[in-house]
Amino acid sequence: MSAARTPTLKASISKAQVWQMNAKAYFKRNLAAPVDGRRTTEHNDFLRYKYWFGQPDPKTFVNVKQRYDAIIARNIDVWTFRCVPLKGTHCEDENDIASTFSDQPDIINICEGYFHVDADEQAQALIHEASHWHLEKIHGTNKGWSYFFRLKKELYEEKVAHQLALDQPGDATENADNYGYFGKYLDKDCHELVWSQESKTTQCVLL
Repeated sequence: MSAARTPTLKASISKAQVWQMNAKAYFKRNLAAPVDGRRTTEHNDFLRYKYWFGQPDPKTFVNVKQRYDAIIARNIDVWTFRCVPLKGTHCEDENDIASTFSDQPDIINICEGYFHVDADEQAQALIHEASHWHLEKIHGTNKGWSYFFRLKKELYEEKVAHQLALDQPGDATENADNYGYFGKYLDKDCHELVWSQESKTTQCVLL
């Protein structure tokens, strides 16, 4: 990796670390899912959870919490970030951002595409990849792809992740992108999240 790119990678690692701490605080505030659906319409935290993982229920909520806890327990300061060339390890396309192997925790391959997206997308990619790891009896995420390819190509990644939460919440809790975007939007002081068809992005409705 060139020296010019080192600050970019360090900045995105720091951002991902902040998101991890936000998730830790979130699950400390919310130790369990609501017993019924009423709280999801009254409590901002669960509105944000619902946007990325669907209607919370005790089992899936615990699964999400345990996966985040397991990722956070792997101190990001000791992760290894390997910059690999195009056509290298899982960097098959110039648009690929990052990759990892589920049985090699703490190692993330940084692809060329990583340096052509903004800092939020870079940090989102790090949380995304970490969610694939098999950690402490927590199986890594691996669902969502078949659903992605069934949808129309004009749908963006955030839209796909949100739609998965609406249509197949069980799979959303096993899909890497949903973990990354949940972390991203916990970092914003939102009352609610809404999809904007005009901008093709998730919009944060401020408190």
